[in-house]
Amino acid sequence: MSQNLCLDCAMCCNGVMFKGIDLQQKEVRYFSRPIKHEFEIIPTHTIYKTKNVIGYPFEAGCEHLKRDNKCKIYENRPHTCRTFKCEMLMRYENEEISYDVALNKIKEIKDLKVDTINPQSYLRKIKSIMKA
Repeated sequence: MSQNLCLDCAMCCNGVMFKGIDLQQKEVRYFSRPIKHEFEIIPTHTIYKTKNVIGYPFEAGCEHLKRDNKCKIYENRPHTCRTFKCEMLMRYENEEISYDVALNKIKEIKDLKVDTINPQSYLRKIKSIMKA
């Protein structure tokens, strides 16, 4: 059932909660050609190296997120994606909130107006809704 909550949400993949993920070297192949330089452009995104990991930014969401909120590379998704659980999902799995309450919170977050002038304020609102 928690997987269904993820499919109803997808905010970790669509650019609302995160603007990118960390990739391990072996995962880069699912997103682009092998990195040869510090910066490399791929069709719609950029992959860049950080000190310890490779960062994959996605301002408008991950290139593998489909319209139905499913992942095109689910079986091979990055470790970061495999292990991530948002606070809402953890609260639902721990039976602190019901599925319906979680869905209502997801809708409330999705209905928020994005504050491009003060993105930190926007993120605080999202966290506040998740914790309420």
